[in-house]
Amino acid sequence: MVGFVQDVTEARQAEEQTRNFAYYDKATHLPNRTSLEQFLSDLFAPPNGVNGQVGVLTIHLTRFREINFTLSHGEGDQLLRAVGARIIETLEGNGFVSCVSNSQFAVAIKGADGGRATETAQKIFAALQTPFLIAGINYGLGAHVGIALAPTHGNDAATILRKSDVALFQAKQSGRACVIYDPARDPYNPQRLALIGEFRKSLLAGELRLYCQPKVDIRSGNIVGAEALVRWEHPSYGLISPDQFVPLIEKTELIHALTQFMLEASIQQCIAWRREGVFLPIAINLSPRNLVEPTLVHNLQHTLSSFGAEPEWLGLEITESSLFVDPQLTIKELNSLSKLGFCLYIDDFGTGYSSLSYLLSLPVNVIKIDHSFTMRMIEDKKAATIVRSTIDLAHNLGLQVVAEGAANKEIWDSLKLLGCDEAQGYYISRALPAQEFLPWMQRSGFGVARTLRSGQSIH
Repeated sequence: MVGFVQDVTEARQAEEQTRNFAYYDKATHLPNRTSLEQFLSDLFAPPNGVNGQVGVLTIHLTRFREINFTLSHGEGDQLLRAVGARIIETLEGNGFVSCVSNSQFAVAIKGADGGRATETAQKIFAALQTPFLIAGINYGLGAHVGIALAPTHGNDAATILRKSDVALFQAKQSGRACVIYDPARDPYNPQRLALIGEFRKSLLAGELRLYCQPKVDIRSGNIVGAEALVRWEHPSYGLISPDQFVPLIEKTELIHALTQFMLEASIQQCIAWRREGVFLPIAINLSPRNLVEPTLVHNLQHTLSSFGAEPEWLGLEITESSLFVDPQLTIKELNSLSKLGFCLYIDDFGTGYSSLSYLLSLPVNVIKIDHSFTMRMIEDKKAATIVRSTIDLAHNLGLQVVAEGAANKEIWDSLKLLGCDEAQGYYISRALPAQEFLPWMQRSGFGVARTLRSGQSIH
């Protein structure tokens, strides 16, 4: 009899080590994203599929990158292990916990509906508020949580994880602790991505439509201008609102083509109105990408010259967040635009960074109060305080104020008592197709000011 004996200990150890690298996070020793995907795939696998509901929570540590830069490699890993342990402790054994990236964890909970998933997210958020003691120093971490639910938002691992990531992005963008996935706010919806592919063709096909929402001087009751808005008249989907395509276009070079369309359409509308004896300015929104475009001022001048138009015919609206893409370049561009004679607005004031120091250096003429404050000012004292304080601040700085969201007479009357200059909103009118603006104006009951720019009427 001849026998062979082979020691396979090292081979098995190597196999186990390979498995650990493939399915477990090296720093925390928790299951990684691959393990999470496998866990969810097993839950969704036929013949039974999901038995009840499953909630997936994706957790982002907001200050980890900053803290990690100050720690050694070992201490950073120690902090991540402590975070993982605290999440597991918070769940009390209910849930599959994984570390899916350097600053992100994910939790899958069987039988979790929206209420339970939100409650769990809030518990995790609260648990992470307590500082972590690493190498004798307390480190505080913040967190945002995105939530997706099966089968409501999908019934496969890839879909649920994608939608949980989108919800996390929405939570970070809005500054909220946790957000449940909302398909209406998903900029990565496949249909919407397909629309972006069609957008350039839509420009050439003439499918974009100019809409105008009127602005009224509150003291006189006169119509003094309009804000330019866009709609896409799609041959298959009908009229598409801007929130369905503009956020995605803003991330691409196509935003310059859209801005150019809005400029030309608005100037042509001003010309049409002037032929009828109506001298109203139209305000156009500029995106952050527009403001860092080196040829912005030249393009504006060239466009005006091509139509024989003047800068006073247009207002240019920028959001607070635009200032933080490249503050120095943005301020330089705005100074150039102001010198040319454009009326400059800060749009959605109060919803961005609200840095008062920038108000001192920006050549703006008007502050627009965001509708989220105006529409709540009647029942919410804090919102009313913000509206009142913004009006007082603007006037003390020599600026005018336009309140968006004037949805009813009660809000209108409150704005009038607070001394707000102008308003726009459903109480006045929804956005109208540009060709319907003059007929509406004649039957609206509001007066008409022959206006070159906000607050400067020609008599």
